This record gives sequence, C-alpha cells and structure tokens, in this order.
Amino acid sequence: MCALGFALAGCGGSSTPSIAEKPPIRFTSSALTRGRQVPASYHCDPRIDWLPLHWGTLPANTQELALYIVRFGPPRAVQGGAIKASIEGEAIIAGLKPTLNGLKPGKFPSGARVAIHRNANNQPISICPPKGIRTNLLYRIYALPRKLELTEHANLVTTMSREALAAGTFIFSYRAT
Repeated sequence: MCALGFALAGCGGSSTPSIAEKPPIRFTSSALTRGRQVPASYHCDPRIDWLPLHWGTLPANTQELALYIVRFGPPRAVQGGAIKASIEGEAIIAGLKPTLNGLKPGKFPSGARVAIHRNANNQPISICPPKGIRTNLLYRIYALPRKLELTEHANLVTTMSREALAAGTFIFSYRAT
C-alpha cells in the first residue's frame, strides 16, 4: 500500500458529474445492520480496510477499481428547506484489481494506493469520526476503463465519475467509541 497525501482538489464539489445514469454495481458490507449502521466493534482506521466489502459483477472491460470514501458532518437545514451535510473527510483507494469481488478487513491488497484529503495546512483529514460522534459515511466503488493516475491537484472524483463504466454506493451511520 502506498499512502499519498495531497489535496483531492474538487472532491465532492458541485462540478462532479452525476453517476445516476451509469450501470449500478451491487455494493455492500456484511457489517451493516438493518438500520444501516456499523457496530462500534468495527474500529475505523483510514490506513486499512476496516470493513468487509463485497461487490457484484463488473463490466467486462474494467481495468481497475477505485473506492471513494466520504465522512459527512451533521446534516443541517438550508434555505428552501433542503438538508445538506458538509464533507469532513475523504479518501480514495485506487489500484484495486478487477478480479476482486470484495475486501476483507485488514491491510489493502498489493498494488493499492491510498490518497487521503489534506487541509490547507497539509494535515490529513481522516474519514474516521472523532470518538463519541455519530457520523454518516459514504462508500462508492467505481469500475474504471483505465488505471487511475493519482497525481497532485488532480480532480480525482470528477475523473472517476466521468470515466466510470459502472458504480455502486452505500451510506451508513457509525459512532467511534
């Protein structure tokens, strides 16, 4: 695993293309309870795969899989009655082989590259919530037709969303203890 520490410029911004028209990938975790929560017995760690992940069939021409993980702040009402939540942490795990159909908790497989969002002071911003705080996390998997280049200042989320052959998403609630 290679940890890359740089800003994921534009991640989660309004310029990210919608992936709604992309074919769906069945994507989930056996750690999720009925209420879409992950038990506290799973300990969030952005350096490893801390949840068991499973996905379904991928398009035949998939060359690489990438995971996008987002930690959201508390939801707030905004003008017009809409509910929004700010992005408080992000990570991208690229370099996953398309022959995989899931990941077990533990270290990422050989060849995986991890990019963790950093703030203006170049400090990493974790996808894991502070202890005692309940938060929502989004996990999205992208089936890509080429290997993703994790270059500094690249708008990676926009690139993945635009180029994805298919994608799958799940959102869950988690409280670190």
